[in-house]
Amino acid sequence: AVSEGTLQALALPRGSGKTTLCQCGILWAILTGKRRFGVLVANNQGRANQLLEDLKKWLECNDALFEDFPEVCYPIRKLEGISQRQRSQTYRGEKTAIDWKAGILRLPTIADSPSSGSQIIAVGLTSSGLRGLSVATRDGQKIRPDVVLCDDPQDAKSAASLEQTNTRERLIKSDLLGLAGPGQKMSMLITATIIQEDDLADRLLNRSKNPDFYGIKYKLVDQLPSRLDLWAQYNDLRVIALENGETNEEATAFYRDHKKEMD
Repeated sequence: AVSEGTLQALALPRGSGKTTLCQCGILWAILTGKRRFGVLVANNQGRANQLLEDLKKWLECNDALFEDFPEVCYPIRKLEGISQRQRSQTYRGEKTAIDWKAGILRLPTIADSPSSGSQIIAVGLTSSGLRGLSVATRDGQKIRPDVVLCDDPQDAKSAASLEQTNTRERLIKSDLLGLAGPGQKMSMLITATIIQEDDLADRLLNRSKNPDFYGIKYKLVDQLPSRLDLWAQYNDLRVIALENGETNEEATAFYRDHKKEMD
């Protein structure tokens, strides 16, 4: 989706890391130059800001990212957490033009870097600043958003309201998809959790109603094992070990002996 300019709505069980996976997808697209302007959208501005803060923390502290993208991570590390330094930071006599503040991240302008001057911002879905987003690069280019992460765009209150559900669906289909501009491809990832029937998530994941979003629902469990009696014995061994302050060696051995039936 982030490479080719397509849409993808995903529903995974809570705790499965769907938001983190999509954050990584957005960051990868920006760092490799496949996309230039990312927008992180959430149910409210505070949550959207937190999504961006995660990306900033990775760029600043993750050594694996530093090894792969030093042209981005090194200038960020040299700020040493002091945002005032971004104004005077230079590379070979030219300002890097980093923008590192709440809700905004503009990557350093570095010659031959695929992500030079690319930007990621955070916006609440119902924010008044959602429309008409664009930014001018230092070399005079005007770029518009071309990759979006819309993370859980509803809450329990909005899911229970037909009016709010209709409004948020319109915002995603018109305002968000229109950010790229006429005739331009938009990459969009949507993480969704169905709260009730015909809520926003249920609509976006429904391939009959919204085939363009290519909704995919992942189950927590494909099917329960047929030999639950063996799993009960296994669990009893685990509980006994826990109560006695012992390791799970006996339970693990039991599983190994009965692996085929239990799986």
